[in-house]
Amino acid sequence: MAAAHWRLMRLWANQKAAVSLNLRAQPTTLAAEDVPTRDSVAFATLGPPRTPSAAIMDRFETSYDRQFARSLRLLRRRNVGERQQLPTAEALADAGRIRHRERRDIGYAGQY
Repeated sequence: MAAAHWRLMRLWANQKAAVSLNLRAQPTTLAAEDVPTRDSVAFATLGPPRTPSAAIMDRFETSYDRQFARSLRLLRRRNVGERQQLPTAEALADAGRIRHRERRDIGYAGQY
């Protein structure tokens, strides 16, 4: 999970850097445009040779997100399985009473 999360964070940083690079490379004629328009143009121009294409980055993001989700699902499934194997409170109480009687029967003088 940690590796998938780290890869996803790194990919987001790369996406941000690619868009920032394209924003800086825009002609001065776009300087008068509003920010959403400049962002749209920068995002639309992502791709070789200067930056990876948006489709490739999207595919990586989907892959890393699935890795994280699968790991989380498996961890939760494992935790549920462990909870089902734990003894109940009644079973633990019965075991405690049995141990108490055994200690009493053999004359255990220590604290318990």
